[in-house]
Amino acid sequence: MQRRIQFVCVAVLCCLFFSADGFAAPCGSIQSAQNSAILANNTAAGGHVLKHITGAVNPPTSQKLATMFADTGQYTNVWSGYTQYGAQIDCADGSANGAKVSQQIAVSDLNLSTDDDTLQVCQCGANVANNVCQLGYYNVSSTITFVFKVVNSQWILLTAYPLNGAPTPNVCVGTAPAASKKL
Repeated sequence: MQRRIQFVCVAVLCCLFFSADGFAAPCGSIQSAQNSAILANNTAAGGHVLKHITGAVNPPTSQKLATMFADTGQYTNVWSGYTQYGAQIDCADGSANGAKVSQQIAVSDLNLSTDDDTLQVCQCGANVANNVCQLGYYNVSSTITFVFKVVNSQWILLTAYPLNGAPTPNVCVGTAPAASKKL
């Protein structure tokens, strides 16, 4: 009888600790999310990380007003830091298509190879052609957002982007308009 009571207690505790959707895992550790984080795979998987990469060729959505990583190397370094981050948001197993989770993380928590707690990124303006930014200004960001979504029954990295921070007058894409002279 005592063993039966112990078994029932263990079963009840398991029900309390695990969601109805099943088990959860840190999003960055899920193989489908890792595969979709590779820029060459992201768009085909249903993501739009390229929207947030300065100099990206054929981003799937417009870079208009997007905050963008300085280049693919900066994004890759940030993603690598995220996969090593110990407090990733969980992606629940069995979640329905369209389910999303997101997480904002301070640059300083990603253990990047920089002496600063910020990243120099690019803020695109309204001038785009074929979804590609034509004029953008350097910006300083201290926070990165990661968004994961279930597409075709698999978790993917939908997007990652630096949050808009302190703008600078320096151009990162295109050529700044010439200052008009007053007569």
